[in-house]
Amino acid sequence: MQLIKKEHSQVAERAIDEVMELQEAIEKRDDKVDSIETIHNFSEGQYIRQVLIPAGMLVIGKRHRHKTLNVVLKGKCKIRNSDQEESYIAEAPYMYESGANVKKAVYAYTDTIFANIHVTNEINKDKLEEQCIITEEDYNRLIENKEYK
Repeated sequence: MQLIKKEHSQVAERAIDEVMELQEAIEKRDDKVDSIETIHNFSEGQYIRQVLIPAGMLVIGKRHRHKTLNVVLKGKCKIRNSDQEESYIAEAPYMYESGANVKKAVYAYTDTIFANIHVTNEINKDKLEEQCIITEEDYNRLIENKEYK
Protein backbone atom coordinates (compact mmCIF):
# COMPACT_ATOMS: atom_id res chain seq x y z
CA MET A 1 0.00 0.00 0.00
CA GLN A 2 1.41 3.41 -0.90
CA LEU A 3 0.24 6.48 0.93
CA ILE A 4 2.63 9.20 -0.13
CA LYS A 5 5.73 9.44 -2.25
CA LYS A 6 8.98 8.84 -0.42
CA GLU A 7 10.28 12.39 -1.03
CA HIS A 8 7.28 13.72 0.89
CA SER A 9 7.75 11.45 3.91
CA GLN A 10 9.25 14.18 6.16
CA VAL A 11 6.34 16.49 5.35
CA ALA A 12 3.90 13.68 6.09
CA GLU A 13 5.56 12.81 9.39
CA ARG A 14 5.37 16.44 10.53
CA ALA A 15 1.74 16.74 9.40
CA ILE A 16 0.77 13.50 11.15
CA ASP A 17 2.49 14.68 14.34
CA GLU A 18 0.62 18.00 14.22
CA VAL A 19 -2.79 16.36 13.76
CA MET A 20 -2.05 13.84 16.51
CA GLU A 21 -0.95 16.67 18.86
CA LEU A 22 -4.30 18.35 18.20
CA GLN A 23 -6.12 15.13 19.04
CA GLU A 24 -4.12 14.64 22.25
CA ALA A 25 -4.83 18.23 23.31
CA ILE A 26 -8.56 17.74 22.73
CA GLU A 27 -8.60 14.47 24.67
CA LYS A 28 -7.22 16.27 27.75
CA ARG A 29 -9.93 18.94 27.75
CA ASP A 30 -12.86 18.79 30.16
CA ASP A 31 -15.22 20.28 27.56
CA LYS A 32 -14.51 17.74 24.82
CA VAL A 33 -17.42 16.12 23.01
CA ASP A 34 -17.13 12.39 22.26
CA SER A 35 -19.61 12.33 19.39
CA ILE A 36 -21.45 14.65 17.06
CA GLU A 37 -24.61 14.23 15.04
CA THR A 38 -24.01 11.75 12.24
CA ILE A 39 -26.23 10.79 9.32
CA HIS A 40 -25.69 7.49 7.50
CA ASN A 41 -26.78 7.22 3.85
CA PHE A 42 -26.63 4.10 1.70
CA SER A 43 -26.98 3.52 -2.01
CA GLU A 44 -25.93 0.70 -4.29
CA GLY A 45 -22.19 0.26 -3.67
CA GLN A 46 -21.88 3.47 -1.63
CA TYR A 47 -21.90 4.55 1.98
CA ILE A 48 -22.01 8.26 2.73
CA ARG A 49 -21.36 9.36 6.29
CA GLN A 50 -22.28 12.96 7.12
CA VAL A 51 -21.28 14.74 10.30
CA LEU A 52 -22.88 17.98 11.42
CA ILE A 53 -20.16 20.17 12.91
CA PRO A 54 -21.36 23.21 14.87
CA ALA A 55 -19.55 26.53 14.33
CA GLY A 56 -16.50 26.83 16.55
CA MET A 57 -15.95 23.08 16.92
CA LEU A 58 -12.77 21.20 16.01
CA VAL A 59 -13.24 17.57 14.94
CA ILE A 60 -10.47 15.02 14.56
CA GLY A 61 -11.62 12.13 12.39
CA LYS A 62 -10.69 8.48 12.32
CA ARG A 63 -8.32 7.09 9.71
CA HIS A 64 -9.97 5.47 6.69
CA ARG A 65 -8.46 2.26 5.30
CA HIS A 66 -8.97 3.34 1.68
CA LYS A 67 -8.99 6.49 -0.41
CA THR A 68 -12.09 8.50 0.42
CA LEU A 69 -14.04 11.27 -1.26
CA ASN A 70 -14.75 14.06 1.22
CA VAL A 71 -17.37 16.73 0.65
CA VAL A 72 -18.11 19.98 2.46
CA LEU A 73 -21.85 20.18 1.80
CA LYS A 74 -22.55 23.24 3.91
CA GLY A 75 -20.47 25.84 5.68
CA LYS A 76 -16.92 27.09 5.85
CA CYS A 77 -14.14 25.18 7.57
CA LYS A 78 -10.40 24.77 7.88
CA ILE A 79 -9.09 21.32 6.93
CA ARG A 80 -5.82 19.73 7.97
CA ASN A 81 -4.97 16.38 6.41
CA SER A 82 -2.07 14.39 7.79
CA ASP A 83 -0.66 13.86 4.29
CA GLN A 84 -0.50 17.54 3.33
CA GLU A 85 2.00 20.21 4.27
CA GLU A 86 -0.52 22.96 5.01
CA SER A 87 -4.07 23.36 6.22
CA TYR A 88 -6.54 25.19 4.00
CA ILE A 89 -9.96 26.80 4.10
CA ALA A 90 -12.82 25.12 2.26
CA GLU A 91 -16.26 26.55 1.65
CA ALA A 92 -19.27 24.57 0.43
CA PRO A 93 -19.63 23.19 -2.07
CA TYR A 94 -16.17 21.62 -1.96
CA MET A 95 -14.96 18.06 -2.67
CA TYR A 96 -11.56 16.38 -2.45
CA GLU A 97 -10.02 12.93 -2.24
CA SER A 98 -7.94 11.87 0.75
CA GLY A 99 -5.54 8.96 0.69
CA ALA A 100 -5.72 5.77 2.69
CA ASN A 101 -4.82 6.06 6.41
CA VAL A 102 -5.01 9.87 6.39
CA LYS A 103 -5.97 11.59 9.65
CA LYS A 104 -8.15 14.69 9.18
CA ALA A 105 -8.81 17.66 11.42
CA VAL A 106 -11.70 20.00 10.58
CA TYR A 107 -12.41 23.30 12.32
CA ALA A 108 -15.86 24.73 11.52
CA TYR A 109 -16.00 28.52 11.11
CA THR A 110 -19.74 28.20 10.46
CA ASP A 111 -22.14 25.30 10.97
CA THR A 112 -20.69 22.71 8.61
CA ILE A 113 -21.85 19.46 7.07
CA PHE A 114 -18.86 17.27 6.17
CA ALA A 115 -19.34 13.97 4.33
CA ASN A 116 -17.13 10.97 3.56
CA ILE A 117 -18.04 8.71 0.63
CA HIS A 118 -16.95 5.08 0.83
CA VAL A 119 -17.24 2.36 -1.82
CA THR A 120 -18.97 -0.60 -0.15
CA ASN A 121 -22.14 -2.66 -0.23
CA GLU A 122 -22.09 -3.08 3.57
CA ILE A 123 -24.95 -1.49 5.53
CA ASN A 124 -24.27 -2.84 9.03
CA LYS A 125 -22.73 0.07 10.98
CA ASP A 126 -20.45 -2.13 13.11
CA LYS A 127 -19.16 -3.96 10.05
CA LEU A 128 -18.73 -0.63 8.24
CA GLU A 129 -16.49 0.57 11.05
CA GLU A 130 -14.31 -2.54 10.69
CA GLN A 131 -14.27 -2.28 6.91
CA CYS A 132 -13.69 1.47 6.52
CA ILE A 133 -11.67 2.47 9.60
CA ILE A 134 -8.14 1.54 10.60
CA THR A 135 -7.51 1.81 14.33
CA GLU A 136 -4.58 3.83 15.62
CA GLU A 137 -3.12 0.59 16.97
CA ASP A 138 -3.22 -1.05 13.52
CA TYR A 139 -1.91 2.11 11.89
CA ASN A 140 1.03 2.21 14.31
CA ARG A 141 1.80 -1.42 13.42
CA LEU A 142 1.90 -0.41 9.75
CA ILE A 143 4.37 2.35 10.56
CA GLU A 144 6.55 0.07 12.66
CA ASN A 145 6.62 -2.51 9.87
CA LYS A 146 7.03 0.25 7.24
CA GLU A 147 4.18 -1.30 5.26
CA TYR A 148 2.70 2.10 4.37
CA LYS A 149 5.71 3.48 2.46
